[in-house]
Amino acid sequence: MAARKQHRNGYQAWTYALAGLLALTNSAWFLSSRIKANDHAAALAAAQRPAEVKERVVYEYRDQPSSQREAAPQPGTQRILEPHEQCRGGLVFSKRGNEWSSAGEICDPTLV
Repeated sequence: MAARKQHRNGYQAWTYALAGLLALTNSAWFLSSRIKANDHAAALAAAQRPAEVKERVVYEYRDQPSSQREAAPQPGTQRILEPHEQCRGGLVFSKRGNEWSSAGEICDPTLV
C-alpha cells in the first residue's frame, strides 16, 4: 500500500496561525500581569514602610514672677541695647560667641 500524500489544507494553516497568535497574546498578557504585580508589590511595600519621624520642636512660654517682670515699654520708647545686641527687622538679636539668637523682643529700628 502506498503512502498517502498529504495535501495542504487551508483550515489547518489557519488553525496553526491562530494557535500561534493565541500563544503570543497569552505570553504578552502574562508578562504584563507580572510587571503590574511587581509594581503593586513595590507600592504596597513603600506604603507599609513607617514614615520618617521629623524632629519636632516645642516652645514653652512661661510667665515670669512679678519681681522679674519688666514694665512694658511705652510707645516711642525703647530700652538701651547692650553692646552685644542689635535691632534687625524689628527684633532684638543677641550675639553669643559665634551665634546670633533672638528671644522675640520687639524693637524699633528708627529709635536705635
